[in-house]
Amino acid sequence: MLKLVAALTAGLVAMGGWAVVTVKDLPEYFVAGQQYTLEFQVRQHGHTLLSGLRPELVIAPPAAREVVIPAVARSAAGTYAVTFTAPAAGDVRLTIRSGFGNNELRLYPQTVVAAGGSRPALAARDRGQMLFVAKGCNTCHAKKSPQWAADAIRGWTGHAPVGYQTFGEALRAGTAGVILLICPSG
Repeated sequence: MLKLVAALTAGLVAMGGWAVVTVKDLPEYFVAGQQYTLEFQVRQHGHTLLSGLRPELVIAPPAAREVVIPAVARSAAGTYAVTFTAPAAGDVRLTIRSGFGNNELRLYPQTVVAAGGSRPALAARDRGQMLFVAKGCNTCHAKKSPQWAADAIRGWTGHAPVGYQTFGEALRAGTAGVILLICPSG
């Protein structure tokens, strides 16, 4: 039996048993009772778009039962969308189960405001935390330095990452403490 488990585990790893989920546009907050559509992509190893999956969105409000909503495939490869109605005001946890093994993206806690209410703009640090998770960055880059990021951008674009410092600072600030909340094994 132990040999079977080892063989299955090795096979899953050899086939690329992990995926990255990236959310296209994540609102800074939701309004209770309004409908939203989240579009996202699932990539094996962060690169190859995966079609034919059956992803789902899990909505976990603090004082109510979890709601699971299936996502639908879009025409673009590896792209899915899920439409839901925002729950009552308060913080809510949204998790996208990728449909590829047990890979999922647990988003940073999202704020739901009452209809007619408003929320002040997010600080750069808070927006950075949300984006770092929503874009799947924490999957691969949890322990990378700012110098690594600058070198990677230089490699992709052929020039120094001049002009991206504000956005980069928000993302760097967003990494503090997030990984422990999202990925305890990270």
